[in-house]
Amino acid sequence: MSGATLTSGILNVTLLVCLTRLLSKADFGVISYSYMLFGLISVVGALGLPSALLFYTSRLSLKAHRTLARHVTLLLLGLGCLFGTMLLFAGPYILSETQRQTVGHLLPILALALVGDLPGQTLPSYLLAMECYGLSAAATLGFSVMRFTGLIVPAMYGWGTEAMVWGLATATLLRGTLLFVYLWLGQPKSSLDDQSRMVEEELTWSIKDLFAYGLPLSLSSIVGKVNVQADKYLIAAITSAEVYAIYHVGAIELPLVYGVAYSVTNALTPSLIHNYHQGKTDYFLRLWHTSVRKVASLIIPIALFLMCFAEEVIILAFSERYAQAALPFRVYLCLLPLRLCSYGSVVRATGLTKPVFTATLLSLCCNLILNYPLYQLLGLAGPALASVIAQGVAIFILLKVLTRQLSVSWSQIFPIKALLGTFSLASVTALIALAVSQVAPQTMLAPLFLGAILHCSLFLWLGSKIGILSEEDLDYVKGTLTLRRLRQSIKKRRSATR
Repeated sequence: MSGATLTSGILNVTLLVCLTRLLSKADFGVISYSYMLFGLISVVGALGLPSALLFYTSRLSLKAHRTLARHVTLLLLGLGCLFGTMLLFAGPYILSETQRQTVGHLLPILALALVGDLPGQTLPSYLLAMECYGLSAAATLGFSVMRFTGLIVPAMYGWGTEAMVWGLATATLLRGTLLFVYLWLGQPKSSLDDQSRMVEEELTWSIKDLFAYGLPLSLSSIVGKVNVQADKYLIAAITSAEVYAIYHVGAIELPLVYGVAYSVTNALTPSLIHNYHQGKTDYFLRLWHTSVRKVASLIIPIALFLMCFAEEVIILAFSERYAQAALPFRVYLCLLPLRLCSYGSVVRATGLTKPVFTATLLSLCCNLILNYPLYQLLGLAGPALASVIAQGVAIFILLKVLTRQLSVSWSQIFPIKALLGTFSLASVTALIALAVSQVAPQTMLAPLFLGAILHCSLFLWLGSKIGILSEEDLDYVKGTLTLRRLRQSIKKRRSATR
């Protein structure tokens, strides 16, 4: 799951880089605005139903969940038609108000893309709920590849923006079609048998239940999108284009959070749901805390290394013109140790969704209040710091909800001591790497690569000596780097097929 999500993020970045080189600025502006409009309606139109499907399917028996998945799919198909029709009628007015009339001829194609996209969102959630992680990862990655191909091929051959949007629509319709074939013609199987599910097949659900669970999540997603972009809106409004460009580079979000931390939590969600509803609070916490510690052993060392070598990384990636971006980049790196899991997903596993929206809304308010004063006080570091503080507020609220829901104390709710050990070790190895790199030839790459090799080697060696990393962790790293684990997985699948 992490690999699929991370690869999808890399494909998105690659797509952005390629399109800026293949298209004129005018055509790139049209595609960017069209995709942004499509993405916003896609989040709003789903109304949180894919997350509701994940929650209820994990609580149903194998025989009952297929009916639920069909109902959700048909609901989303209807919503796709509804929001597609609304886009056709309201779109021209929106475009005239935003001076984007050049996108008008693409609205019918975007409306068709929505019809395929909304029900298609059900596929990875449904597979994840059944703990078919390989198929869920394949569905996620497959759609990213189809979307990438649908946009990049017309751009390469100069077929125009209309052909590119048709490529996007084709990708969404293909995913939607695959879902219908899978649910109505296929024979879904789960990695869990009926006896392992703790809720009887007679568990009842209604469409009202689905919307009651999903709507707060949908609202929190919308507010979350605005929250993430609030600082960028401020900088764009009060500074020049050149300053905004520097801040935009510094505020880049590494794909580690969604590619590793969030995907790990999402993969655990069915197990968390099972254990919570069986009353196994200790095992619930152990599962969650173990995943946080494992993720921390990857993300925290990377964050501290980038903190020490921020200037070198920015110059290597974006040239010396953006060297000033290292300041907001360093502040944004403080988010990585905070986001070691999807706290919202953990709360949702207990059946609560409204606190997720409340935490997101309060985080947005905090962000909006602090952005401008901190900009006046700290310059470009200010809005970035506001984002970090706002994220901390949201995490505090969600952890407080979990302490009450799980009936545990603050000392039990999060593995602070274990994380402090990882943070301390990574700080020491990163500072040693920074000091030693100063004696390397002062070319653009030598200090960076020497520091990376030294930091990684020291962290793995010392971590295994003091117990932060286990032998199993080291074997996993070795197997991943040598592709041994991938070869073993392929061999097992071939044997199972035979």
